[in-house]
Amino acid sequence: MFVIIGGLIPTFLISRLLFLVTRKWDTRFKKVFLNNFVSLLICTLLGAMGMADGGAFAAVMAFSIYLIPQMVWLLVDLWRYRKK
Repeated sequence: MFVIIGGLIPTFLISRLLFLVTRKWDTRFKKVFLNNFVSLLICTLLGAMGMADGGAFAAVMAFSIYLIPQMVWLLVDLWRYRKK
């Protein structure tokens, strides 16, 4: 449970940074999916490097940790853009 709560913070920060960079794009839903997907990839990459700790690259473990929190932000973003 705490892993999911801890995963919400980096996924939120990276996805909001990506939304800030792509704020002038017109395609709302494509932008939402693309930004959340890229955010998941970045979090997975950073998490996998951190979890490796001198050993093997832990991409599968990092992906499994950050997938659910990123899906939460995807659903929040889709809900927000649908309301507009």
